[in-house]
Amino acid sequence: MWATLPESIASDVLAFLGGRRLHETFTASAASLALRALANVSARQHLRSPYPATRLEALEAQTRLAERGLPPALHNVLACAGDGDAEVRKTVAKALSYLVHPDDEEAPIVLAEALRMIKDQDDSVRKAGSILLVSVARPQDDAVVAALIGIACDADASVHVCQEVVGVLGTISGRGHSQALGFVRACVGSTCLDVQREAIAALSEVAERGDESIVSLLCESMADPDMIIRCAAIVSCSVLAPIGHEEAVRSLVRALEDRWQSVRLRALVALGAVAATGDAAATSAVALLLEDVDSEVKRAAERISAKLQGLAPEEQDAL
Repeated sequence: MWATLPESIASDVLAFLGGRRLHETFTASAASLALRALANVSARQHLRSPYPATRLEALEAQTRLAERGLPPALHNVLACAGDGDAEVRKTVAKALSYLVHPDDEEAPIVLAEALRMIKDQDDSVRKAGSILLVSVARPQDDAVVAALIGIACDADASVHVCQEVVGVLGTISGRGHSQALGFVRACVGSTCLDVQREAIAALSEVAERGDESIVSLLCESMADPDMIIRCAAIVSCSVLAPIGHEEAVRSLVRALEDRWQSVRLRALVALGAVAATGDAAATSAVALLLEDVDSEVKRAAERISAKLQGLAPEEQDAL
């Protein structure tokens, strides 16, 4: 169809057609350079449409142009970051996360937009902003770490924003970053349960392996009244505690008695990572779960029991 259209076709006709499926309009316009130019003009016009669905279509068209390396299209995508519709803002973040890289000229501008999106009122936009931030920020960037902590500590920041910052901080800062670790550790004592949960999980990324104070904190958290915190503490401990760490092994053994299946299961896996081969206390505790009421726990107990007894991997797989 598109190959047969005259190149003198009016732009308002193309705009009308493209207003419903602009990305399809652009794809089809590849048959004609003239139509391609008209599709580009049409898409830019529709970015200012009063209708969010139309703006989304236009945004997708501009994204496809940006994928071909056209700077004006990338700038048009970036200009939509402050759109009044949350779905449009989220789509912009997703597009920029693969269109822009840390070494690109536009990276500083995109980085600033990602930080702004983390403060967004919409949960999906905050999450998309976090993904964008990870893709465009340089690892262990002190300025970005400081900016994130500043966002979370702002008096107007919601607990959801603080939770988002804690979740992304470990990926940005890396292990052992003193400012990031201090902030995450402080968040463990937050009055907000969701922030506490996120902080316990984030310790596995921001703390150095073998950090005694953090491992002790995690061991204490394994006795927390909240089941999700207990699970997160167990997983973080399995990452940070060195093999044979006595306090960690004792805490994990106690966690095997938890009434929640998910806690017992994680404790089993963690013991397989932390307990030394032949550890009598761990081996005895795991043996008790060979008769657990949950079949998944029983299977995990069989594998971990074999590992603690020093069976070869192929022997463990045979169980």
